[in-house]
Amino acid sequence: MALLSIDDTEPVKRTFWQFAFCPRQIKNALLTAAVVGTLLNSLNQGSVLLSMPAEVNWFKFFFTYLVPYCVATYAGATGSLRCAHMQAQWQQKHQKPSQ
Repeated sequence: MALLSIDDTEPVKRTFWQFAFCPRQIKNALLTAAVVGTLLNSLNQGSVLLSMPAEVNWFKFFFTYLVPYCVATYAGATGSLRCAHMQAQWQQKHQKPSQ
């Protein structure tokens, strides 16, 4: 867990999962999955997708979108957690003593 200061007086603990399910993170991961998944599916199954009738391997099709989503979510949440941790350390180090 990392400390994240909202108003510089009350530290809030946030977990990896809270960062992973943040709406902004979900939006970024979905966008990444859409772009990367489409590119990978077109490279791996492009000829099958364009043929009629298409005999698409649906497991590979959906898995090709799921993997980039998971990677983007993990990277984003881990980066946010690390940033929050570093911010909390910096604030503790540079905090003015209260009188």
